[in-house]
Amino acid sequence: VQESIWSQASVFLDRWNEKTEAWDQIDSWTFEKNKEEEGGELSMMTDSFTITGLPVNRYYRARGLHMVEIGDEIEGCATETHGVLITKD
Repeated sequence: VQESIWSQASVFLDRWNEKTEAWDQIDSWTFEKNKEEEGGELSMMTDSFTITGLPVNRYYRARGLHMVEIGDEIEGCATETHGVLITKD
């Protein structure tokens, strides 16, 4: 019996709010893949995208939620970057 393998990555874009002194989520994206889509193998998952049109001279960060499901087991982890000052379009 072959086990089903599924992977999901969610990316959240946050902007620093100077008034509240907290990060505000301003957008998110979710990417999914399964073993069948990848020709029977799913050893890694990569995606890329470009973000444009954001106000400059503000701090932004990316957060990620990564999950893998193999059969009845699910594992996941979360990551985040430090804030980065964006100064040009």
